[in-house]
Amino acid sequence: MRKICYKIKGFVYQIFGAKKAFYYNPKNYYIEKFVNKYRNGKFYFNLIDKVEKMDEIKTNVAIEFIENKKLNEVVIKDVVKEYGSSNYKIISEDLLGVEILFYKLKLGKYKMKLEFHFFNDKLFFYSYVFSMNNVKNKNEIIKIIKDKYSVKGLSDKGNNYIIDDNKNIILSNNDINFSIYYLCNSKMIKENFVERIDEKEVNKCKELLFSKL
Repeated sequence: MRKICYKIKGFVYQIFGAKKAFYYNPKNYYIEKFVNKYRNGKFYFNLIDKVEKMDEIKTNVAIEFIENKKLNEVVIKDVVKEYGSSNYKIISEDLLGVEILFYKLKLGKYKMKLEFHFFNDKLFFYSYVFSMNNVKNKNEIIKIIKDKYSVKGLSDKGNNYIIDDNKNIILSNNDINFSIYYLCNSKMIKENFVERIDEKEVNKCKELLFSKL
């Protein structure tokens, strides 16, 4: 099992009165499942491939996490300043240098999970995963996004996406839970991950052959 480091806050702090986060490496099923989802960067490539087959909807409104700051210039400190310390900070060899901040929040009436993905401390992907599959609530969220970015036609079926002048992308996903994805540096993904993924696969093959031959 790969070494995984993540941070726990809240309950442990209250019991022991600790001021700093605890880091440890248990065999945690949930975290392992989370790492498996993003292992070796293939999730990001599959997402880009999916986007390339979808229809685009252009917006003149900048897609931003922080006002007047480009998405791919957002750093970990910016997210922590906005939402506080994360529930988990996930670092694993299998993530190829990606750091993920994971939050559980309630915004208004909606419970959600937030993920922020960084490479070299620069944001390139983040998502809002909603704890519901109610059609009415989905439509409400989609309407808010359409109104904010002054577009029409965005679907909750995941067959189109919004794109701004900086090539930032918003799309919905319905695979398991209803999610909103933000992709803000697809060029970086293609340039930095593909070679490393190929190298990792080659090394894995060599190790297998070494053990069997």
